[in-house]
Amino acid sequence: MIVKRVFAVLIAAATVALLSCCNAKVEQVVDDQTDSGVEMLLKIDDTVVAVEWENNRSVDALFSLAEGGLTVKMEKYGGFEQVGDIGVTLPSDDRQMTTECGDIVLYASSQLVIFYGSNSWRYTKLGKINASQSKIISMLSGGDVTVTIGV
Repeated sequence: MIVKRVFAVLIAAATVALLSCCNAKVEQVVDDQTDSGVEMLLKIDDTVVAVEWENNRSVDALFSLAEGGLTVKMEKYGGFEQVGDIGVTLPSDDRQMTTECGDIVLYASSQLVIFYGSNSWRYTKLGKINASQSKIISMLSGGDVTVTIGV
């Protein structure tokens, strides 16, 4: 397990170095890992953000998609969220919840939603962005964004 963690840290460092060379703005590297020990990275436009991923079958399925690289064009909606079609149906376990700034959820089994405000609805929680509320709002509230998820 330690070897896997060291390998994952090296991969993360290489990713940061590569993104830095490409003039990408790198906030943080994701520090959560899947059961396989490989990190799943989330990038909003040119910014890699740290995410605490949930441990559920929806995230497992998202991880499988991310292995091939997943890009989701998101649209600003309702003044409190960004929504984008994943292109496939993922397993879900929707529960009534009130979201907070930074929450990442699955809606209708095929829509990725990232909140910069709050809403109450039935979602499957995927994770939470580890950044200040003001940083999340500045990344998501200005207009449509592109989210990239990879491993």
